[in-house]
Amino acid sequence: MIRDILYLIVYFITETVLYSLAYRTVLSRGITNKAVKWMIYIIAVVITGSIVYVNNNLQYVMGASIFIMVMLPVFIIEPFKIQNLILYPFVVIASSIFGMLFSFIISIKIGISEYYVKESPALTILCQILSIGVWALIYVIKRRKNDQEEVVLDLKHYIILYLVTISSLILVGSIQIFSELEEYEDLQIYGVFAVMACCTFVVVTLMQIVVLSQNAYIKKLNDMYSDGKDC
Repeated sequence: MIRDILYLIVYFITETVLYSLAYRTVLSRGITNKAVKWMIYIIAVVITGSIVYVNNNLQYVMGASIFIMVMLPVFIIEPFKIQNLILYPFVVIASSIFGMLFSFIISIKIGISEYYVKESPALTILCQILSIGVWALIYVIKRRKNDQEEVVLDLKHYIILYLVTISSLILVGSIQIFSELEEYEDLQIYGVFAVMACCTFVVVTLMQIVVLSQNAYIKKLNDMYSDGKDC
């Protein structure tokens, strides 16, 4: 009981950091410093998580956290815009793909099935921590390019982003399911390469969309400046 509670506390902390960093990286969003919002968020997560845990188990709560954590873009990410909620599924899916990569790597490293890695709360949290490292790396690369302007995505950007991430998730998820079968145990090594390819695909697509969005924003400012000079 106590161990499960500790796992959940660490899990929700790492998930909060993971998703917050993803929003910071993708949309250049900030994190609120308002104590009231943090209190509402923490209380809401604790109450919702407790209700789910009482009626189920630890693994179920960790799986259901993607629905519980939807409160993060509402209370914690600033400024609040509907774009935060629209992008939430992408943040979850992309972070899950990064987590799957480390799940396969850990399974090969310690010589167990990937299924047992994702069923282990401790190893699941480890995968989340490593995923934080991936988002942090992307953020540092983006920051070095001075790409800190707010990113505004239009419909075609969302379509491309979700087509890429959902397709990658289907591919990786299929390999994950097959790797659980005894006759496909050797598939785990191929799973690593497949997930690495999907991660690269997602990151490159994301960076390209961010660049296109910022170029469009700069063009808009230049057009406004030109119109002002003409007047």
